[in-house]
Parts: sequence; C-alpha cells; structure tokens
Amino acid sequence: MGSRCEGSVAERWTLASKWKSFLSLIIVFHLAACRGDETITRGVEGSQDWLRKLHATVPLGSPVPEARILMERNGFHCKPATDPVVLLWCEKRTEGHLGLPGRQWKASFVSRGGVVDEIRGSTMRLAR
Repeated sequence: MGSRCEGSVAERWTLASKWKSFLSLIIVFHLAACRGDETITRGVEGSQDWLRKLHATVPLGSPVPEARILMERNGFHCKPATDPVVLLWCEKRTEGHLGLPGRQWKASFVSRGGVVDEIRGSTMRLAR
C-alpha cells in the first residue's frame, strides 16, 4: 500500500506541474497580446494628433520612396495614385480588443518632384 501512496503523490505532483506550465503559457500569451501597438499609431486618437505624428515621422521634403518604407514598417498598406495629383496613399486598420471597436488610419503624401510636398491624414473608430 505504501507504493500506491507514493504513486499517487507522484501523479498529483505531475498534474500540478502540468497545470503550472499551462497557466504560465496562458500568462505569456496574454502579455504578448496586451503589448499593444508599438508603431506610430500608438496612442493616436484624433485626426489632429495623427497629423502631428505624421509630420514628425515623415517631414516635408522627404523622398516619397522613404515615406513609403516608413509607413509600411509601421503596418500600413501603401499604393501610389496619380489622379488628380501624384500621391502616395496609405491605410492601416486595427481590430478592437475586449469588445472595443477597431480603428482606421489614413495618410496621403502629395508628391512634387519626387518629394513629399503635402501631408493629409485622418483617423476614425470602426463600427463593431
């Protein structure tokens, strides 16, 4: 009967160890998911904040290819447009978490002579 008790303790120890590992894994995934936005859109709520952040990230006079690289590194999808003016158009959407709505950011960079001459931007909450 002594060996049965030892086996039982060992089984309980193994089960407890598995639960600790499982809970640790859940905590790690939760922390990774809660890390949040580490890009230029972090903390930006209104269009005026967004315009200030855009001007700080892509100053007027920046080469358009450089602007595209900077925006795409920050999670934006960019494409050139030529009607009615030459510009680079970028957009980013995020999903909401914990029941909160997502958000959309838009930016356009008017190009004159291959450099950014004008910056426009807007942001809005997405409906759930």
